Amino acid sequence: MKSFILAVASILPTAVLADTFDVPTRIDSVVVYPSIAEVRREIVFEAPAGRHTLRFVAPASEFEDILPQIELPDGVTLMSYRVIQSRPPVLGELAGPDVIAARDTLENLERAIADKDAESAAIHREIAAIQTQMTFLETLGSGQPVGTDLDHLRAVLGWMGEETQALAATQTEAHARLAALSEEREELLDDLADAEQALDYLIAEIPDLATIELVLDLSDDGEQSLFFTDFRGGVDWRPVYDLNLVTGPAPHVTVAVSAIVTQETGEDWTGVALGLATVFPMSDNYIRRPYAWRRTIVEERQISTASDTMQMEPVIVEESAAPHPLENGLPRIISIPNRVDLRSGSDVLQVELEHFETEVDLFALGVTGEGTGFRAVTFINTSPNVVLEGSAIMKVDGALVGAGEMPLLASGEDTELLFGRLQGLLISSLTTDELEGTDGYFSRSNHDRSAWSLTVENLTGEDWPLRLRTGVSYSTHEDLVIEYDFSQPPYTGPDAPERRGVIEWRHPLAAGDTYVIDLVETMEWPEGFQLR
Repeated sequence: MKSFILAVASILPTAVLADTFDVPTRIDSVVVYPSIAEVRREIVFEAPAGRHTLRFVAPASEFEDILPQIELPDGVTLMSYRVIQSRPPVLGELAGPDVIAARDTLENLERAIADKDAESAAIHREIAAIQTQMTFLETLGSGQPVGTDLDHLRAVLGWMGEETQALAATQTEAHARLAALSEEREELLDDLADAEQALDYLIAEIPDLATIELVLDLSDDGEQSLFFTDFRGGVDWRPVYDLNLVTGPAPHVTVAVSAIVTQETGEDWTGVALGLATVFPMSDNYIRRPYAWRRTIVEERQISTASDTMQMEPVIVEESAAPHPLENGLPRIISIPNRVDLRSGSDVLQVELEHFETEVDLFALGVTGEGTGFRAVTFINTSPNVVLEGSAIMKVDGALVGAGEMPLLASGEDTELLFGRLQGLLISSLTTDELEGTDGYFSRSNHDRSAWSLTVENLTGEDWPLRLRTGVSYSTHEDLVIEYDFSQPPYTGPDAPERRGVIEWRHPLAAGDTYVIDLVETMEWPEGFQLR
């Protein structure tokens, strides 16, 4: 199958056309990127050999920078391509099942109203005929009596009275039927107004459409199949995680990875092959020019005293966060094995992507200022795939304990995950000494001394390997000297916290025990400076 990217409206001069075919399209597959989707439509038609125009309707292009792509079978040559940017009538299969159903409802109501109008007209004719008969009887009764036979006259008058009563009853019954029809018609008119509003809403949700015309040259007779691919906005997907910590002698975490997919393209996706892309195709693909700095020197006397004596605050440069995998880098398309349905603007599709489990180190984590500790694990990504950043549901032995975030992890990379608070692990911090001043009357060095005590009480009823963390002062200024004195040495292993100013202790804490750390922090700096 040949593939063409359409860069111009006309590829070759168009010859005299044999036939024009209006054909439907079917969405065969969709690759969902962050915020946009690559929609691949299949077009099946049958035509004799020769040159023909293929005409179909598709949503108008939203991205001028991304040109549609056409895949042609062998023996079919694309001669020209034209887009008519208009909105064709929403008819037939192009309207979608909801619009078709709404149109059918509207037409049925219009027919029902027409039937009521026809019944009303018939009743009006019936009433008019009755009125004519009654007028005739009145005219007959007002004329000269026929003959002088009293019995005959009495019989005629009786017959006229009976006929008049029968006609009046029939007229009353006809008026009653007419009133009932009028009420029914009013109800149908209300239903018609609702149906028109519903149809207008559905049509408003349909995207602006364009007519696509392809001039093709076919070398053989028979059925042909081609594909038309373009990009649509109004879509989104994100990974979600279900993490279950299984405790016991061999603690491990089971990981269920799913994807949440939504779309508001104005088209329903029915039976499509779905792919999920982890890279944003519209990301910046331009490199910046490197800039050089022109440096020079000047005599010291040209530099102002103010510049000489000005002190510059140290600048701390933190490491920038890794780019989100759904925006930059880590290109991968995840193929969903089964075809899916996803209606525009109403459905939320969840599909399972992966399931794996990994052994973990389970411990109790305490951080000063939190009040209670956390159940925590060191989690290693044992999947061969990259774990993408996303929201997570956290469970312990199947019980929900909270929600969290899964960070971006390469295969084999580790992170720390929290699985709920340990309400029975109590953490407190108490300041025992604080002093700021000078050493003696003639001292030129200022100093600050702080002492405090960290206490962890284990009231959980379980033994826990404890990791206790606290923050201390740190400096990037060589004249600010900071010294520490701890009652227990901090942990300095390869997996110790890397963040400056964070210190950790590790200690096995039995049920009912208390762990105490005493800290003394001393800072000294030259005279003429202030501590900040």
